[in-house]
Amino acid sequence: MTISDDVRAYCKKEYVDRARRENKIKITIRVGDVHKILRLEQRYPLVSGAIGSLKFEKLCNVKKVAVVGPINGPNACYEFELTNE
Repeated sequence: MTISDDVRAYCKKEYVDRARRENKIKITIRVGDVHKILRLEQRYPLVSGAIGSLKFEKLCNVKKVAVVGPINGPNACYEFELTNE
């Protein structure tokens, strides 16, 4: 498993799956929050690439609707709509 896979798995479990249990239809994932929790060092572009990828959308059955902030920095926020499973 790669670091990108770890990022996607964490985000799926902690953001997407939790949101589905709470019947939410949208989520926002901040790159810096994921980076900190996974104890990465200077890997903001990796986190952005992992959650901004089509692979993440397919894995989680979500649709990226916006990216706010500097794309490869800690304050980049990815907004997703949860689609039907």
